[in-house]
Amino acid sequence: MSERLKHRIGLILLWAAAVTCLLLLLWNQPARKQDSYTASGRAGVLPEAVYPSGTIRINQAEAEDLLELPGIGETLSAMILEERNLNGPFFYPEDLISVKGIGKQKLKQILEYLDFD
Repeated sequence: MSERLKHRIGLILLWAAAVTCLLLLLWNQPARKQDSYTASGRAGVLPEAVYPSGTIRINQAEAEDLLELPGIGETLSAMILEERNLNGPFFYPEDLISVKGIGKQKLKQILEYLDFD
């Protein structure tokens, strides 16, 4: 194989790697909150672009803070923290439904107390 051909193959592979990295970066970018809320396909509890601004910051709260929420006991508090630790922060109110024991009714019950910033 000639040196010129090796050089061209190397350039093609380098270009392909660069494009792949760029696509992966773009694919993994978190979408903006307002755009994702409507584009997420989740059954919304809130109208578009309305987010609760309660006193408990769900992504920084400790177990004791979560116990202040109505209907949230020690077990459910621990499960919320476990879900957050395993899968990252909650971006939307509906993300809490992935916690076993929290359904739409429970979410409506605690929604006014939560802050997602």
